Amino acid sequence: PGSHWRYHQDICARVFWLKFKSMMSDILDKHILGKVVAYVYRIEWQARGLPHVHLLLILAAALLSARMIDAVVSAEVPDPEAHPELHQLVQDFMLHTPCDQDPDAGCRAGNPCKRHFPKDMSRNTVIMHDAYPKYRRRGRYQCSVKNRLVTDDWVVPHNAFLLLRYGCHINVEIASHIKCFKYVYKYGTRLH
Repeated sequence: PGSHWRYHQDICARVFWLKFKSMMSDILDKHILGKVVAYVYRIEWQARGLPHVHLLLILAAALLSARMIDAVVSAEVPDPEAHPELHQLVQDFMLHTPCDQDPDAGCRAGNPCKRHFPKDMSRNTVIMHDAYPKYRRRGRYQCSVKNRLVTDDWVVPHNAFLLLRYGCHINVEIASHIKCFKYVYKYGTRLH
């Protein structure tokens, strides 16, 4: 009690591996995102000592419409009245800390945000021909991060089922173009 995760990295690694195996079972055996025909992943350790995984799934049925994408990925703050638990999880795990007023933020280093936040708002998901989709971000609800109210322009894309089930940061994107999934293959095949 009262200790910090950095003093228990063995426990962090075990919990990460158990959650990852369970998530892979949900994806591969229970087909929560659809039937998977192939996948590749790479587990890495962040500079601060926490594990994370880059995972690319190739589905039997591609997600080719905005409606199909919206059924799998959300980039919006959920309704706090209708979905209070999901709203809290998005606030806790799926917000990019606002960096637009902090030139010293790690994602900026004096430049615009390298993760391209804040994102553009959009009434509908738009499939881009050479990039990730432009996810629906209607700005209907707000969250608080570091004493600042933010809306969908700071939300990291996620899957509501996975977020509710695992209660941790799980960024979910649709790789609809070769440029998108080359990024994940880079992580899967890079040698050190």
